[in-house]
Amino acid sequence: MRTFLSLLFATLLIAGVSTCQHHSHDAHASTSTMEFDAAEPTVNQQYKISGNWSELKRGWGILTLKVTDASEQAVTGAKVVVPYDMTTMSMHPPENAVEEKGDGLYEKKIFLGMRGTWKFNISIDSNSVVDTLTKLQDIRQ
Repeated sequence: MRTFLSLLFATLLIAGVSTCQHHSHDAHASTSTMEFDAAEPTVNQQYKISGNWSELKRGWGILTLKVTDASEQAVTGAKVVVPYDMTTMSMHPPENAVEEKGDGLYEKKIFLGMRGTWKFNISIDSNSVVDTLTKLQDIRQ
């Protein structure tokens, strides 16, 4: 019985690792072929932000932002903060860090628990130039 359980555990472990590697590869591949929605200027027009807004669905996902400056050059090395919540509820989703991916791309793992309108408060701080954008996004799927 002990041998059977050990073999079962090893099989499940190997299956889990290969699934994780497969999903990790898919996530990386999808970033390179991702379609971004039209760029929107920040409040003081210091930056333009586009994202994969129309691809977001209910559940866990990756929000990818493309940040450029006013002359449309990629902004790298910025501190990007993206708190978000539902506009009609006092939900507090997990607060995950935003990771810089290079060439002005920034990613954040998000959890959209329900359909409805979600509000993203994006803050960009690059070389002490801080600007913000509030984005409302309807999640229907």
